[in-house]
Amino acid sequence: IEYRARTDDGPWHWVNARGRVSARAADGRVTRISGVMMGIDERRRAEAEVERARAQIAEARALLDKTLVKAPLDGVVLQRHHKTGESVTTSDRIVTLGDTSRLMVRVDVDETDVAKLALGQTAWVRADAYGDRKFPGRVTRVGEMLGRKNVRTDEPSERVDKKILETLVLLDDGVRLPVGLRVDAYIQVQ
Repeated sequence: IEYRARTDDGPWHWVNARGRVSARAADGRVTRISGVMMGIDERRRAEAEVERARAQIAEARALLDKTLVKAPLDGVVLQRHHKTGESVTTSDRIVTLGDTSRLMVRVDVDETDVAKLALGQTAWVRADAYGDRKFPGRVTRVGEMLGRKNVRTDEPSERVDKKILETLVLLDDGVRLPVGLRVDAYIQVQ
């Protein structure tokens, strides 16, 4: 049994008492116990130190976990906004991630052509960097509201007051193009 006992000189100490019954009365009452009492203050202090150290380790692990940055999705780092070792806050953008396994192209469809659009239409894109090569895809989303042009060409005759309908084209599996590459899009209409 472990308990605290006050010694004759006044202070409290932790004691470990071990013993056994060495004599009983005829009616079964214990009349004598033989055993040993040992002071265990040092052991108790050491156990307290171990618990304190465990708490410090748990706190350090919790603080370390707050320094780890975990991505909310699988993807490729497209751009780093901070360097290793720089301080950031929870509102700072650290990296730009993207899923490059399936590429999408945002197409600005002129307001005069919106009646010809439909989901699932065959489409393809071309980029000057790839010559006449065509990259196939399908229309997966047609916007609901006309808006301002997102992309401007260098043509002096380009009208900037025209409205567009933003449309998404999902490129076929296996198409690999650099993210952000400007392309010309073509949608096949029936």
